[in-house]
Amino acid sequence: MKVYLCGSVVADTILLVEKCLQHAGFTVVKVCSVTTAEYRKGTASRGLGRLWLRFRMYVAQLIRVVWQVTFAPRGSVFIAQTNPFFVPCVVALIGKLRGFRVIHYMSDLFPDAIEVNRPASPMLVGVVGLMTKLSLKYSSAVVFLGEILKLHCEKRWGRPHTTAIIPVGTDETPFERLGLTSHNGRLNCHFGGQLGKMHDIPTLISCVRTLHEGTSLDRSKFWFSFRSSGEHFESLRESFKDLPIEVAGPFLNWQKEITAFQLGLVSISPAAGTVCNPGRTYSMFAAGIAVVAICPAWSDLGKLIVELDLGWVVNNSPFSTFAELEAGNYFERIRAKRDTHEVAKEFCAVISRVIANPDELQRKRENARRVSIANFGVKPLASLWQKVIVPAPQSIC
Repeated sequence: MKVYLCGSVVADTILLVEKCLQHAGFTVVKVCSVTTAEYRKGTASRGLGRLWLRFRMYVAQLIRVVWQVTFAPRGSVFIAQTNPFFVPCVVALIGKLRGFRVIHYMSDLFPDAIEVNRPASPMLVGVVGLMTKLSLKYSSAVVFLGEILKLHCEKRWGRPHTTAIIPVGTDETPFERLGLTSHNGRLNCHFGGQLGKMHDIPTLISCVRTLHEGTSLDRSKFWFSFRSSGEHFESLRESFKDLPIEVAGPFLNWQKEITAFQLGLVSISPAAGTVCNPGRTYSMFAAGIAVVAICPAWSDLGKLIVELDLGWVVNNSPFSTFAELEAGNYFERIRAKRDTHEVAKEFCAVISRVIANPDELQRKRENARRVSIANFGVKPLASLWQKVIVPAPQSIC
């Protein structure tokens, strides 16, 4: 069976899904327009460079996808990632006419993603929301990254006919034979990935600065490295220029360089807790790195870390459970932010605890490696995708 995998950027997520599908025995055709390197270069540029990137991601990708779904052979299956946001709707509508099985891979939820940091135009929200509703209605199945993302989508945009939850996961192969490095008296903390709208940048900066300037911790006991890119990268570099912190571009060989770290740092804003689930976190687990997540405790990310004992959660929301969100004005509560000073104080307490308890850190690191391979590696993910693409007579839900 031939599976067409549609996503504008050949990102790690697309490559991982491709590998999982191939492991499950499918023939995979990637329908993409931009490489990861081209995407990073384009987002860092201004003017014509960024405009050309957007043209390729939106216009060229739309033309490519429409061509493929129109002329693909009978019996094909299409997986349409929410990148760009309108592609799943287009593929679902054409696929419905041609009798194809279309799976909407909800890697980000729109229009919620454009509302994370600021109010969006009601007209824009209405148009994008209509596309989301149509995709949910006409797709054969919708794949979510987590239970909270699924609950929120159904609450706001409607319930799909068939759903499945498949975590982002990771290709564990590069890490299987790597040992866990000890910190030798210094805790090395890593932050990586794109610094985009989903991150809680102000709180992240406040936490790290407070740790360096507002505590009595010996600075020789910890070190932070931010190897990132994206629209907020320069503001982060400026914020830390007077501190002994490494701020540079992404590692050229992430799988190799990451072995020097024992602790990972992840951050998403409360509003992003219903929109996305950061994929780099799973790679850090596979590398045997415990994670400190500055995120809503009620989010899929927060629940994952606590329930599987993979690190620590610093709650940046005033609410801890999904039930608390539903007890009041739900759409106000999912965006509510906890006081930054309180979050920073808790973050410093967590780092102090990690430094003082190396055995606890080691346990969580070993657990992260074990859980990642058993639950989030290629083989378990391939099994989940197999069930979505070729469902049992009574469909999964």
